[in-house]
Amino acid sequence: MADNTEPPDTRSAPRSPVIRWLHNNSTWLSALGAIAAVVVLVPSFFGSSETSVDNTVHVEGNNNGGQIAGGDITNVGDPQDGKTIASQQQTIQTQQETINRLLSRLPIEELNTNEQIREQITDAVTGVADLDSEPSQIKQAEAALASGDTEQAQALYRADAENKVMAGEAQLRGAAESYRRLGALAYLTDTAAALEAYQNAVEVWPGDIRAWNQLGHLYHRTGQLDQTIEAYSNVEVLANSTTDMPESWTAISYGNLGNVHQSRGELDQAVEMYEKSLAIHTELGIKEGMATSYTNLGVVHRIRGELNQAVQMYKKSLAIHAELDIKEGMASNYINLGIVHQSRGELDQAVQMYEKSLAIDTELGHKEGMASNYSNLGIMYQMRGELDQAVEMYKKALAIDADLGIKEGMAIDYGNLGNVHQSRGELNQAVEMFEKALVISSELDSKEGMASQYGNLGIVHRIRGELDRAVELFEKSLAINSELGHKEGMASQYGNLGNVHQSRGELDRSVEMYEKALALFTELGIKEGMAITYGNLGNVHQRRGELDQARMYWEQAVLLYTEIGSPAALNVQNRIDELDDE
Repeated sequence: MADNTEPPDTRSAPRSPVIRWLHNNSTWLSALGAIAAVVVLVPSFFGSSETSVDNTVHVEGNNNGGQIAGGDITNVGDPQDGKTIASQQQTIQTQQETINRLLSRLPIEELNTNEQIREQITDAVTGVADLDSEPSQIKQAEAALASGDTEQAQALYRADAENKVMAGEAQLRGAAESYRRLGALAYLTDTAAALEAYQNAVEVWPGDIRAWNQLGHLYHRTGQLDQTIEAYSNVEVLANSTTDMPESWTAISYGNLGNVHQSRGELDQAVEMYEKSLAIHTELGIKEGMATSYTNLGVVHRIRGELNQAVQMYKKSLAIHAELDIKEGMASNYINLGIVHQSRGELDQAVQMYEKSLAIDTELGHKEGMASNYSNLGIMYQMRGELDQAVEMYKKALAIDADLGIKEGMAIDYGNLGNVHQSRGELNQAVEMFEKALVISSELDSKEGMASQYGNLGIVHRIRGELDRAVELFEKSLAINSELGHKEGMASQYGNLGNVHQSRGELDRSVEMYEKALALFTELGIKEGMAITYGNLGNVHQRRGELDQARMYWEQAVLLYTEIGSPAALNVQNRIDELDDE
């Protein structure tokens, strides 16, 4: 029988679209060197969340410093009359008001740190006037933007991009620019539409490093981590494609890749990327980038339970932000330090840090940041058992988020209110809040939020004794965390499943789940999770009457709780003392 299989293509043709594009455009790549450096999405873990305060992201600032070289400028040419200058000034003021109104839709964490989206929204607003469209359409789109409606401007950018694609190769770079501006506006309200726009941008012009960088952010936002790595790797490829490309782009790509590794729980690889980014920023003297790298390294130390090292990194970042008078960065680091104090059970110090952050956000008029800090303070009151005050803080946060239309924040607030109802034993109200949060997270396609609420609902059903339903929900959460590669979330759900099996008296199955959780927490170096799991294993052995093994596991828990400064150490030690009294 004849073999109809085609022989493999052994030519060394470029494989990825970026490599192919570089291969075909190598003669003029030096022109890309004029592109300004763009920011990077990397996590600093501040803000509020359903079960902790560390679910938010931190982004590098503008790496070119925003400074213009040169001395006094002399204007040459025809002088402009006073009316023309006044008209231009009014246009600039109107555009800035429009930009601020549009940016107010984003969570403060992103506004404070994602300088790229700030730049791209600015570019999209100011670029409408330059479109090759009817003047009346342009005026209508600008008026709609001023009221916060982006649809008409998006339609004009879409039409402009499609026309330029039809015009042929000479217009493709301009088409990518219009797609990128369309994506920036869509980013405010429609993740899927933004994703499509940036995908179109890199399809027609694979050399658009800005579009690749923002595409990586969007892939990460939607939990598509393999595509995230591809996008950020393309940023690195483009950054290294010409000697004229700013070297800070390489640091940007390393920071982004570190972000993905951290999301996957690959903390050693994350540290490697963050340290590479730090080294480049230090060499270039980009202090804001250095501060971001210190923050990210601090986050890894905090996740691992290395709290002294985390504080050291956060304080380095705080000192740089204070030196540069970047108050948003200072506010972020106060929250990070508050998280450490909270982990240690030092609630008064945590409150002090959160109140410092709140004061800065209030001074700056950052309502989104105020909402996040109200949530953080609510968590502190809840941990103290002061539930009325906790509810007051959560409702303040919810009112601000609802007023600004920040749905992600609203989901967090509903989740927090659900936790209070659960603490009070008001399980019907807790379910109502968790389900509201779940609906919003589903609408936003926030898989992390969905996983969190499935876990919360599972806990309520376990408390009610509805164990089959609890298992179903915990397994949904586990599946999402597994899909996202979130090992910490996986470990938590293995622990929850272990609790259900223990409630059923299925002790062997319970141990199996706890051991899976322990293996992941140990791999990640998360000492608090390890301590909790050792405590649970000790409980199982106590139920079996295996008191020596129970003591061994509880002693491990005490050591770890003591190491991270957790007051839970005393509770477990009391269990050991009770064994001695028997």
